[in-house]
Amino acid sequence: MGNFDYSLDLGKDIGTIAKIEKEPEKPENIRSEKLQYIPSLNKTHILMLVLLLIIGFEYLTITDKLYIFDIQANLEVVNQLKDSIASRKIQNDPLLTVQGLENEVRNELDEVKKTSAFKDEVNKRALQLKNWHKDNLGQVYLYTVDAYYYYRMANQYVMWGSFTHPLTINRSKEDYNYRYSTDFNYLDPLRTSPRGETVSPTLFSYFTAYFYKIWSKFSNISVMTAAFYLPVLFGLLSIICFFFIAHKFFNNDIITFCATLLFTLHQRFFVGNFAGNSDTQVLAFFFTMLTMLVFVYFIDFSNKVRSIILFLLFYPILTLFSASWSPGWMYILVVLSFFIISYSLLTLIHSIIKKEFNYYCLILLLLPLLFINKITNIVSLAMQRFDPKVVAASGERFIGELFTSSFSSLVEALGGIVIVVFAFCTLLYLIYRNLLKPNKYEVLVISWFIPMLIAGWLSRRFTYFIAPSFCLLVGFGLYYTYPHIARILEHLSLPIKKKNNKWVVCVVLSLLIILLLSDDLLASREMLPEVNDAIVKTSEFIRGVSNETAIIFTGMNRGYVWQALAMRGTVSDSANWGLSKERELYIALTNEAEETYKKPFYLLSENKQFPKLDLNFKDKNADYWTEFIEELKKVNQENASQESFIVIDKDTFSALSRYYSIAREDWRETIIRNYVFNNLNLEELNLTDAEKNYWLSKSIKNEDEALALSDLYNCYPYQDKKLVCATNFVIDLDNLDAQQNNLHPHSLVVVKAGIRQEKVFSDGVGDFTLFVFEGNNGFLSFFVDKRLKDTLTVRLYSGEKIKGFEQVHIEDLPERIITYKVVWS
Repeated sequence: MGNFDYSLDLGKDIGTIAKIEKEPEKPENIRSEKLQYIPSLNKTHILMLVLLLIIGFEYLTITDKLYIFDIQANLEVVNQLKDSIASRKIQNDPLLTVQGLENEVRNELDEVKKTSAFKDEVNKRALQLKNWHKDNLGQVYLYTVDAYYYYRMANQYVMWGSFTHPLTINRSKEDYNYRYSTDFNYLDPLRTSPRGETVSPTLFSYFTAYFYKIWSKFSNISVMTAAFYLPVLFGLLSIICFFFIAHKFFNNDIITFCATLLFTLHQRFFVGNFAGNSDTQVLAFFFTMLTMLVFVYFIDFSNKVRSIILFLLFYPILTLFSASWSPGWMYILVVLSFFIISYSLLTLIHSIIKKEFNYYCLILLLLPLLFINKITNIVSLAMQRFDPKVVAASGERFIGELFTSSFSSLVEALGGIVIVVFAFCTLLYLIYRNLLKPNKYEVLVISWFIPMLIAGWLSRRFTYFIAPSFCLLVGFGLYYTYPHIARILEHLSLPIKKKNNKWVVCVVLSLLIILLLSDDLLASREMLPEVNDAIVKTSEFIRGVSNETAIIFTGMNRGYVWQALAMRGTVSDSANWGLSKERELYIALTNEAEETYKKPFYLLSENKQFPKLDLNFKDKNADYWTEFIEELKKVNQENASQESFIVIDKDTFSALSRYYSIAREDWRETIIRNYVFNNLNLEELNLTDAEKNYWLSKSIKNEDEALALSDLYNCYPYQDKKLVCATNFVIDLDNLDAQQNNLHPHSLVVVKAGIRQEKVFSDGVGDFTLFVFEGNNGFLSFFVDKRLKDTLTVRLYSGEKIKGFEQVHIEDLPERIITYKVVWS
């Protein structure tokens, strides 16, 4: 960077900037700040920081407003009006053409949308939708699935002062699965119940519990409220850390403010710190910022005492970092080691060329040796992550994060093509500058950005950690273009005093940042929680009737959600599934033969240890797989739980096509399919060229499969004994007919009083079946792929009576959740 400071009165300095910039630079940037133990702040800095924190708080708490339901309510009312108007028009004029009907409906709808009655109905519907996503205290439910696990741990700590659940008191160690730990002090009987799992106490749950205890002294709040807002607290702390880092890098008020504003409003920062996203990555992000802040001021060395103090603080902060997000925290060591080695080598080369040997750089080069063991672990961990042998069905949730980014998705994640091009031009410029003469702050940003860019390219999770270095990179771009912007303003005939030009630049840059991020800012409003009242009521019902095991399964891993709210166990906790257990459940959910429905559930009911699967496929023949499955089926077929439940909801269908395919493959095919989907090395499997081509083609085919289930539609009365369902299908229940402009679905299934009737049409317009069934408030309907219409999942979801499954609970609003008790006798 140039050897100059910007005071608050930048207008008078602009004329000298060009001259100073041309002067030869010294090895280190000379700054005018006094030697202090903490960063120097004045009133302007404080006002800037307060303004940024206000903006950050409003932005991060936008999820508390549930704006998406304003949009959804408007769409629902409009669609309901369309159906109502269309039904009336058809009834009054059966010969009306399709185009004529659309025109009349559109014209009448435009008139209705102008009325106050329409607006009142939208507001009423929006309020209803929002209330469904709040608890009885008016607190919005948490937004993510894993957040409920940490919430439950925090709640237990608040209630009992320990993560050890009271259900563990009278049980021995032999009753539990020691999957993660051998520490009996942290047993969780609700995970893979009834045997339970050992868990590690999480730093995030401790923070949630103590945040609640402090806040509750001043206000009557729930643990849910504390969990909901804790990410915002750490988000604001991260903004403060970033502000001081930028202040150190640029020593320029305007650039510091603009870079921090970009960081505060950046979508990648938002997605990890918004209210309700109570997950461990919130702490990981904060400790990333705190670690970098300490390191930035440590390498300054303008105050030796401060540097020593920060050096002593560095290891404790890393220890907290590791406790917050293990083992992913170690990436920060890669960044710092990359910087130390790069900067030291560059400085040494330049000092040798100038014949001014720099012993300071030799000392810096030794620093990575302190962490060589951790860095070796990182390399080992990375190799394991890419090892195809871990990609069984049970490992898919980890490896599935890899190779998920593309150039276009990365550009979109970083804020759009304009800001990305600007940042990468800045990156090239900084690399060029530092090859000529290294500057430690610029080298640090380069060393921080490039590893995070590579990580974000390989895994969508790490796009979250790109935001700080990316925003600093943009800040450097603004830093070097600022004199030119100021010079242009100086020559414009503006009715503004020259000394105020800096504030004009600040306003212009701030508005430009907001404009570039406008799409992301709007998208941030369209977030919704994973949980609503239908799920809560289902949880409360199960808790009220049983204290034993429940089989709870959905495609979105809501086993966490239900067990957190209902405070009771779940067999099917997908975070702890093994390959065999997962596939047996797929077989059950997609089975069509009634006599075999329950057999797979016997294998799940007591969660016994399953036979170990050898993932070395060499020399494995069909007999091996047959014997493995037979051994599996011998496990615990006699000791079924007396109270086991299966809960089916909309999310169960989100991956039903995938379950259907995996359930019908053998074990070897299931694992190969996961190899292919995750772009891993097929050479490990010793496949022939023909087999490789077969699986690659099958992968492409399966990726194009349609969603198994459509949205759930209400049905409306139409003429005598008829209904209008789904996308304007006219249903005749007595004659089992479904017509949409004289066209039919592949088949129609009507379920009344639990009894199923079906009719197949010869002129179906698509390969889907239309289901019409009775809900709590009238008839409902949905479309499903014809291949899946007879599976257990679809039959249970439509309320059909099936031997061995007793329907015990239904919630239809705001989504359908239906609970069955598995009758083992």
